[in-house]
Amino acid sequence: MKEKYLWIGMFLIIISIIGNYIYFQSKQLDEPLFINHYISREILEQDEVKLYFYYLTNKENPVKINYLEVGGIEAYPENYHFNMLNNSQHPIHFVEEYNHHYLVQARITFRTDMLPMEDNRLWSFEKMIVHLSNGEMTNVDIGKVIIGNLNREYHRGFEHRSSISNSSNYLDKDVLEATEALTVEDIHVPFANKVMQDVAIKINSNQESLNKQSEGEEKLPEWLKNDMKENWKRLPGVELNESLLPISINKGEWVHFIKQYNPRKHSYYDFNIKIKGSLDSEENFIYPIRVNDWPDFEQDDINEIIAEKESREMP
Repeated sequence: MKEKYLWIGMFLIIISIIGNYIYFQSKQLDEPLFINHYISREILEQDEVKLYFYYLTNKENPVKINYLEVGGIEAYPENYHFNMLNNSQHPIHFVEEYNHHYLVQARITFRTDMLPMEDNRLWSFEKMIVHLSNGEMTNVDIGKVIIGNLNREYHRGFEHRSSISNSSNYLDKDVLEATEALTVEDIHVPFANKVMQDVAIKINSNQESLNKQSEGEEKLPEWLKNDMKENWKRLPGVELNESLLPISINKGEWVHFIKQYNPRKHSYYDFNIKIKGSLDSEENFIYPIRVNDWPDFEQDDINEIIAEKESREMP
């Protein structure tokens, strides 16, 4: 009888080991999974531009980026030469660790003299070919990256007085002071169709014309409406929308821009919101407000990101 129970016990252990192995294999990625990036950079007389890309790789057999190609242009990570000399022993440096995966940040350098940006053209891409440390290469969707030449009208009209960031509440605030009387005619948010699903923006000022707009009903995104509505309503200011414009601001008056990020977003944002308008001197101005919001994923987010990728790959 004891022998019978011993065999049953061994059988159950073997079944458990096989089940755990099958489950483990089901969680492994065939190739690194890049999250979506929405990046816009403007450069002026720089030799190179650095971009940050985030990807998931298996903990069991992690891979690094050797280099990448975009439209025939090659770009390399900062530690490229060290990786190539000691590729098999160089450890993976991860941002976060999850049950079966690492989230890795790759800092990639593009030489600006190789970019096709003559005559103030923009250079953009949504895919890139990635050459990996395991000898393989893969063509990945990246979201969208835009690189252009810096507009000469930048950094006029306002002075940046302070930035306040609260990572626990996924909230940023920029405080600007008008350097002369001006009129804000446009507030341009790059990738607006995507970004405004994940970022809510309020403007706060003592402007009477701005305060009148607060009587309208706010059009809140679902994540904000469902989970953070009361906190958002308590914040001073008016939700950004086209009906606010134009806004006339006197010299010395302050304007606050409050940005609330979706805590469950699955993208990385790195760009400038552009405040555009005209000065009383009849010159135009553009003033940038930085948005640089990096991934902060929980395990549930990782599971959702992988499930989204698998669903896209299904016929």
